[in-house]
Amino acid sequence: MRRTYLTLLVVALVAADPVAGQDAPDTMPSTSDGTRVAFGIGMGVGTQLLAGTVGLSVDARGHSFVLRGAASTDLRFLGPSASVSDAALLYGRRWTGERGFARLAGGPSLVWSERPGEATNCVLFFCEYDRERRTAVGFAAQADAVWALARSFGLGASLFANLNGEQSFAGLAVGVHLGELR
Repeated sequence: MRRTYLTLLVVALVAADPVAGQDAPDTMPSTSDGTRVAFGIGMGVGTQLLAGTVGLSVDARGHSFVLRGAASTDLRFLGPSASVSDAALLYGRRWTGERGFARLAGGPSLVWSERPGEATNCVLFFCEYDRERRTAVGFAAQADAVWALARSFGLGASLFANLNGEQSFAGLAVGVHLGELR
């Protein structure tokens, strides 16, 4: 079933490329070889309350490779917190305009989740808890919209998700992007 979703995503990304298979010139101003490197970090809301993402992207001729880390946590102050995070290598497409870009990407990920277990030692309202830690392989996806305020600085929004057998999660983060954005 997961292979079917991955195949559909790859087909959709290739079909969305109006110049697939052509040696089209890069329409984005950049370094001499047309490659752009950028870094983005953002915080926001997720399936467990708080969420964040950080990523390093390399873009060339509309193709995008992203090394991404994402997390979601419930961040409880009087009790144990549950959290889930991933590290993903994404491939996607980037569409660039005069004032920014949009990107849609997906790919494999490694997921870590941590849940509170049984209370082991309690004093008044404060308890120590066993932690259940698990790992899984998942499918990560991300959609970005970035408004470049300058050539190398921009503000953006990222909608991200991870589907896996352990604990799927999603989030919406707003953040800053640095690098060759236009």
